[in-house]
Amino acid sequence: MPGKGSIERGRLFSLYAGNLSIYHPTVTDKFLCPVCLTLFTRDALICDPSEVSLAHVIPKSVKGRLCTLVCRHCDNPIGSACDSQLAREKHFHDWVQGAANISGRLKYDDKQVAVESRLKRSTIEFRDIPKQSPPTSWEQFLKAAVSGWSNFKFSFTVSTFNPSKLSISILYSAFLMMFYQFGYEYVLSPNVNKVRQFIQGSGFPENMYKAIFPLSKGSSDIPSIFPSVSILTEPPTIRSFIVALPSPRKAEITRCVLLPGFSNDGEKAYECILGSPQPFGNIKATLIPNSQSSRLEDPSYKWFGNWLWKNVI
Repeated sequence: MPGKGSIERGRLFSLYAGNLSIYHPTVTDKFLCPVCLTLFTRDALICDPSEVSLAHVIPKSVKGRLCTLVCRHCDNPIGSACDSQLAREKHFHDWVQGAANISGRLKYDDKQVAVESRLKRSTIEFRDIPKQSPPTSWEQFLKAAVSGWSNFKFSFTVSTFNPSKLSISILYSAFLMMFYQFGYEYVLSPNVNKVRQFIQGSGFPENMYKAIFPLSKGSSDIPSIFPSVSILTEPPTIRSFIVALPSPRKAEITRCVLLPGFSNDGEKAYECILGSPQPFGNIKATLIPNSQSSRLEDPSYKWFGNWLWKNVI
């Protein structure tokens, strides 16, 4: 009997194959990977392992539920990196809030000891991890600290998340959300080619942080529903799609990702976003209700995203 994952892959394959046929009538019962644009027949579902994978818009490691479909060759490296980076980021901020332990190393002189740490108010508590350090290393550290306390120096290092890889992971989640909402109408738009290249690790710009930013409580008129898609309407110079994703920081209501809109003005606005010399001020957006299958499989919704882009003001 097929498992839930196989059934869901089959359902999404049919959904996206039907959506692809709306825009390309000569292509029937085939799935086009939104990232690498490789075309797959339905036989890809019965391979072991399957050539197409369920891809969570928000990784399961941070309680994501919405799913879309991506080929295995794209999702395995990007998806696993997405899972690990977002999970590491969340764990680090939980540690900052005193809600989690984090492992690291205490270094002093030419020695080091593996420890587990926890923040409590203004202090850090350390506990040794015996199996990850030579025997008696913790006792040696304590002895050195007590005997030479007035001049004793040590450093504490931890392995957290990689900011560049995290940015790609966040962009990937936002890209999947747009595929979830608009199907091939969006991911095959020429304006999205640059984003697809960024996700694949080609020429990821240092100024991408301008298109990925957090919002604190009360700082803007952006719907705090995630994951969700809105159209940013103000300021008009950076009019774009804005994907809201959850943030691991308690002081933030959401993390926003700006993505290019349709037509020439959508492309120009995105160039303005990446080229802006300063952060943006107060922004406003109009929420687009989440709806996957009802729009993607209905031919009457062909070019629905373009219609929204032109008419939401």
